[in-house]
Amino acid sequence: MSDALALTPAGSTPGLFILFAPDGRIEALYRGTAAEAALQAARGWRILGPVAGPADPAADLALDPAVQYVDPETATLRERPACPAEIDRTKIAADGAEVVTLSGLPVPATVIVARDGLNRARVIAVPDGELVWDTDLPGTYTFTVQGWPWRDGLFTVTAR
Repeated sequence: MSDALALTPAGSTPGLFILFAPDGRIEALYRGTAAEAALQAARGWRILGPVAGPADPAADLALDPAVQYVDPETATLRERPACPAEIDRTKIAADGAEVVTLSGLPVPATVIVARDGLNRARVIAVPDGELVWDTDLPGTYTFTVQGWPWRDGLFTVTAR
């Protein structure tokens, strides 16, 4: 996929428009005329488009907000960068003393820690780019690192 999505000629209607938040998060794909899109912009939406899309009006533009965003400074569709986080180990003793360190996290970041077999997770705000974690409960833990505009990072740690 190219780094930026091509714009269609200015007068073409109807068209495809991407509605996005001020930070570039893709909120919706809108199909309509340029005049209708202008009404959406008047309601506070940021608009990219019209964008080139499939010839079939029933088809949707291949957009994936999990891996794409709109650069708010240039109003171009971009790939979200890979999560920069790193983990120092994937196995620790479940003794409450041995730790795992996630470093290079986006600043700020949110880390969601879920233990396999449980329907709950711990959400940890990380303001400084590093998380040091330990447990005294054996199990397999999944760490989901979130920080805009990076893609989510996933890490697994086994505590025995």
